[in-house]
Amino acid sequence: KPADKRLKQRLWLRIVESQAADGVETITGLIRESQELSVRDVLPYMSDSITIDAFQKEICECLDTYEEQILNLRQEMGDHRRALEAFKEDLKQAEERVVVIPEDQGCEICALEAAKERFYVFACKHCFHEACLRALVVPALDESKRSRLFELEAMRLEHQPA
Repeated sequence: KPADKRLKQRLWLRIVESQAADGVETITGLIRESQELSVRDVLPYMSDSITIDAFQKEICECLDTYEEQILNLRQEMGDHRRALEAFKEDLKQAEERVVVIPEDQGCEICALEAAKERFYVFACKHCFHEACLRALVVPALDESKRSRLFELEAMRLEHQPA
């Protein structure tokens, strides 16, 4: 038995095509046996003279399956929508967060005034010049993390307003 779902389905459809002339019972039996096919898949292989009544049960099962898939997708969309709203709220709160420091606050590494050059301040009010942090952190990183840091910095500079 092939593991690839598409291949299985194509093989079952070839069987349906070769046995479609045998009648409705044969086709419905193949649908049940395959567990890969639905009424929708076999419709092109059926004679125009076959009535829908013969497939009523299979059509209802197919519609029930579609309804279940739609409900699952709606649930998934709702989950994603809620996650997006929570993320937007977190981002808004982060943008509104402010840390007030004294004008002469020093860099924790070099002790010079932090505001004299680009700096980072944390919620605990520790300030660091960007260059001081770089000099402290970069030598401690392994090559892959160092490369990743440089990639992220390049992206930040690329998206930084002119």
